[in-house]
Amino acid sequence: MSSVAYSFRVVWSDEDEAFVATCPEFEGISGIGESADVALAEAQVALHLMIETYQQENWPLPPPASLQSYSGQFRIRVPRGLHSRLAEAAADEGVSLNTYAVGLLSGGVGEARATKQVQRCIEDVFTRLRGDLLSGFPQQPIRTSASAPYASAFEGFSLRGNATAGGSTCPS
Repeated sequence: MSSVAYSFRVVWSDEDEAFVATCPEFEGISGIGESADVALAEAQVALHLMIETYQQENWPLPPPASLQSYSGQFRIRVPRGLHSRLAEAAADEGVSLNTYAVGLLSGGVGEARATKQVQRCIEDVFTRLRGDLLSGFPQQPIRTSASAPYASAFEGFSLRGNATAGGSTCPS
């Protein structure tokens, strides 16, 4: 079986500041590069070598992944109280429970994406401010005290990179 039958996923890595290609069927196979094409080529070489090793050791190769087709239906179990509240809310809106649930799910997915983008923007702003404020001094972690009025709003945020890091998703 050739490596052509296996799939790859190529994504940008902020941590590595490069593209990373992985092969889902073989855990640990990856390639890294300054372009998606370079990362993919590196991963293909690694996969070819892994397949050779599997064949030399007479290990069975994992089956290649195939494209998923989705029916548009899935079943979800919810507590009775939530089911009741959802049905009441759907009736109040004058729509079916299915239509109401689809609207909630769609909104939730959009909100999750927007939240991630806002978090990246806030991290970028903090990084830039930190670089501007601390330039020339040893950079210490920014700490907030429990008495700071907005300290809880910044919990969970990390500062990555430095003030000159490129690739910002936020307007400057």
